[in-house]
Amino acid sequence: MKKCLRIAVILLSLLLFAGCSEKPADGSKIDEGSITEVEGLVFRAEQEEYGGALSSLTLTVENNTGDEVTYGEAYTAQRFEDGEWKTVPFGKDGGWFIEIAYKLPDGESAEVVIDLAKQHSEALSDGRYRIIKNFYLSAERAEDGSKVLATLAAEFTVSEQ
Repeated sequence: MKKCLRIAVILLSLLLFAGCSEKPADGSKIDEGSITEVEGLVFRAEQEEYGGALSSLTLTVENNTGDEVTYGEAYTAQRFEDGEWKTVPFGKDGGWFIEIAYKLPDGESAEVVIDLAKQHSEALSDGRYRIIKNFYLSAERAEDGSKVLATLAAEFTVSEQ
């Protein structure tokens, strides 16, 4: 009986540690090559250029895919520096997202508001940026029956005036 209990404790411990990972759940390891496009799905910033330090950002998701789209709160912010996209690190108290699924029916659009100052400890300064988010389309679109993942980027510029 004690042997079975030990094995159960070891298996439970392995399962618990298997869920631990150094990669953040926010997708901050996304590189430019992983950005995908899906016909009918648009993700864009409310404006192409913002004046002054940017502490909050409104983005729009437009769904004309013929399917329902699901997305969450998590995102990655990147800044274009030295010819490549570099992840903007989260602040000490940032990088936490509510695990929620927003559903966007076909033919509708929604606003996504991001509190940049809260997540990154300070407003975004002068430069070219993009916000990257994952979107999931209904299973009917995937040949193998799995959900289709679209990783989209909304680009914008911050110009201090």
